[in-house]
Amino acid sequence: MGSLAFSVLSPFFNLRKLTVFLFGITAIATVLFGKGMTNPALVLPLAVAVGMLSFGALAGIYSLAPTAYETESRGTGVGWALGMGRVGAMISPFAAGVLLDTGSGGHALYTVFSVPFALAAVVVFMLGRSGLQIAMKQEISPG
Repeated sequence: MGSLAFSVLSPFFNLRKLTVFLFGITAIATVLFGKGMTNPALVLPLAVAVGMLSFGALAGIYSLAPTAYETESRGTGVGWALGMGRVGAMISPFAAGVLLDTGSGGHALYTVFSVPFALAAVVVFMLGRSGLQIAMKQEISPG
């Protein structure tokens, strides 16, 4: 649903700004989910929000990643970028186990897991300021 919502919103908003917003709001929703775990009325809506927002943000990454690389290296660059996300997906269950073994509760766990979303928002924002669209401009320019 988050990816579908992203596809509906993307024609009307700057992709980079929309992606930054989604990563930022996902970080906030993740922290709220950790705080709301003891309230049964909040758990399901917050879980749905975190899921939808995170999938929407990932759709933004899939849309922006190709513009960060020149044509000759685009496949390799996007593959490596998305592969690093898979590494994070493999590490997170281990990290959750370590945190839970130390006695950390759900709030601390989800606060820690909100950090990658917040960092992603900052990185996507900074990429836009450093010339994320350079590769696209090179392809479009005549000559």
